[in-house]
Amino acid sequence: MADSVLLWMLALWMAALASGRAVTNGSDREMTSSVRLPDGAEPSYGFGHSLVPWDGRREKVAHSGATLGLPATLAHYPRDHLTIAVLANRGGVWTEAIEKSIARAVTGRPMQRARVVPLSPSECQAQRRLVRHWCPSRVRIACRSGRLWMEMPPPGPSSQLEYRGKHSFWAVSEPDAVHVEFREFRQNRPQQLIMLMAGMQWYGRRVP
Repeated sequence: MADSVLLWMLALWMAALASGRAVTNGSDREMTSSVRLPDGAEPSYGFGHSLVPWDGRREKVAHSGATLGLPATLAHYPRDHLTIAVLANRGGVWTEAIEKSIARAVTGRPMQRARVVPLSPSECQAQRRLVRHWCPSRVRIACRSGRLWMEMPPPGPSSQLEYRGKHSFWAVSEPDAVHVEFREFRQNRPQQLIMLMAGMQWYGRRVP
């Protein structure tokens, strides 16, 4: 019963934010608008909100988080007038993937499937070095029998990575939750990394 009440309160809070009843119009615009960085990039992030569009197109305002093994996701789809809250009571759960499944069930939108590209052992090692160079220090990339694995310390889950082609990967266990993509190649070296994880896009650039 307590969980149901909390979910309802979270949904009401997001609805209040989306309708402008909780903050001023100016604050609402700042929370749901990205800011151009000095290098010209515009991250998909507002003041406290992830602005990563659903399936690359549908407008979405959301945020995920986890503490002490208790992951959670709160998402709002303005054009669909849809708010979804997901709570979990154990680690190793991608609540943002559960949220997307609910959104698809409500809107009838099918999941996008990408063609998986097999890697040779040498290609696997090369991609492993590429990913390892960019990933956060607490994320370990391992190569096992020609397959890449992303390993995270608890409460974060671990998953096999599949190469999708064009220097991008996804997590086999939850393709909705983790994507890794390299961009801006110079002399066969990527200059930018974009990682979708925890419902947000994380950005990295190669430094001299």
